[in-house]
Amino acid sequence: MKLSIIVPVYNVADYLAKCIDSLLAQDLPQNEYEVIVVNDGSTDNSGDIAQQYADKYANITLLTQENQGLSGARNTGIKHAKGEYIQFVDSDDYLEKNVLGGLMKQVEEDNLDVLRFKYQNVRINKESKEYEVFKPYKLDSFLFDDYSSKVTDGVCFLNERFGTACYAVMFIIRKTILENCIFKQGIYFEDTEWTPRMLLRTKRVASVDKIVYNYLWREGSITLSQN
Repeated sequence: MKLSIIVPVYNVADYLAKCIDSLLAQDLPQNEYEVIVVNDGSTDNSGDIAQQYADKYANITLLTQENQGLSGARNTGIKHAKGEYIQFVDSDDYLEKNVLGGLMKQVEEDNLDVLRFKYQNVRINKESKEYEVFKPYKLDSFLFDDYSSKVTDGVCFLNERFGTACYAVMFIIRKTILENCIFKQGIYFEDTEWTPRMLLRTKRVASVDKIVYNYLWREGSITLSQN
């Protein structure tokens, strides 16, 4: 198994089908990757939706647990992953079509520990109900992301190429890197705490200058909530 895609799920019934459909619309044979959906104590019908996909597709597995938060759900997925590499996709987001084949080809040819790719912000137009790309804030003045395909180590990557975006969903990661490198539970913005730890364990890191991931801005999400 080449790749395990871990999808934490909590009360996202309105978005889950689009997410899973995007994971199935890929240019990898289904026997080469798995989708692990972790139902983290949802109280809506997210679990039922996920079960319908798991019943229909052999490469989709549904795990159900009491609510442990995003970190706990990701950690559960890591424990059950069978792939040589791991990718995280949040259940209200989605991938571009037919991108995983090229990503895994680069990972294998360059023997990478980590491959980073680009994301874009999307929202649902209130009038048309369609997804649209948008820029929620202006970062151009201080961005210093370097999406070079040249292979480097994690220390150099953090110091010279990483930039400002610190999201776990931007990477494909060799599973062995995540041994004893799980997500801390009980905190917000757990990606910011976890990502540097993960990268510092790596020897071969590169990027691809291509938009792969669509990050949904929506009311009620962790990012847009105040606490």
